[in-house]
Amino acid sequence: MNYRYKEPSTSDYDLQTTRATPPQRNRLAVIALVCSLVGFLDFGLFAVAGIFLGSSAKKEISSSYGAQTGEKIAAWAVIVGVVALITRLMIGFYLVTQGYATGKDGY
Repeated sequence: MNYRYKEPSTSDYDLQTTRATPPQRNRLAVIALVCSLVGFLDFGLFAVAGIFLGSSAKKEISSSYGAQTGEKIAAWAVIVGVVALITRLMIGFYLVTQGYATGKDGY
């Protein structure tokens, strides 16, 4: 009897089942960045949403074990959201202290 080693076959089916999928960009991170940028235009509500969504996206990405990317996008969403919120609060504080928001002359 002839017992020879047989090489494993590499059919197309075998290659398709073992092929790894590339990591996907986290959509929540992109949405968070857009919300943070829009936060400069509204009264800060979208900035708060961008901060919350960005931190949620960072948690999702870290728990995906490499299946998702976008950590930097989520981090920038949080940073931009904080800057937008602080900017809007400073502008609102300035307008209130100067009397523009209440309609008074401020004298």
